[in-house]
Amino acid sequence: MKKIIYTLVISSLLFACKDSKIEETTEKDNGLITVSASQFQSSGMEIASPVEQDFDVTISASGRIDVPPQNRAQVTSFIGGYVKSTKLLVGDKVTKGLTLLTLENTEYLDIQKDYLEVAEQIKYLKSEFERQKTLYDEKISSQKNYLKAESDYRRTLGMYQSLRAKLQLLNINPSNVEKGTLTSIVT
Repeated sequence: MKKIIYTLVISSLLFACKDSKIEETTEKDNGLITVSASQFQSSGMEIASPVEQDFDVTISASGRIDVPPQNRAQVTSFIGGYVKSTKLLVGDKVTKGLTLLTLENTEYLDIQKDYLEVAEQIKYLKSEFERQKTLYDEKISSQKNYLKAESDYRRTLGMYQSLRAKLQLLNINPSNVEKGTLTSIVT
């Protein structure tokens, strides 16, 4: 009888030690939070439509805000100067024709002074050129005097036109300069 009991105990142990596959259930983390019905009710949650709302909490963060290259512009002046004033702040929207800043430089006064001097010289040189041309045509004056007067007039006319173009590039009205209104400020 002992043999039978031993045999039953050993056989039951063998069946108990049998390799059984235990299925492990693992949930994949998909980034969603699931709430059961009991959790929903106990937390006092409600289902509602989305509403836009301002929060009184501000967040301080360090960082850098940059503009995309296609929206970036670089502004330069033909002649340097010191920025006297600007009404714009970083990030303000600008449009064509808007005054960005005001520059100040004594070089602007020098250009206007040179323009005034050349404008006065050109009147004299033009009349001298016409006089020498008339004298040369009547064979009273030499060709040398005529060519010298023509050369002086054309050289001064080139300087006049060059300085006039510079003033226009600086947004200074040459007519105002000829009236004697000089400025050291450009916009």
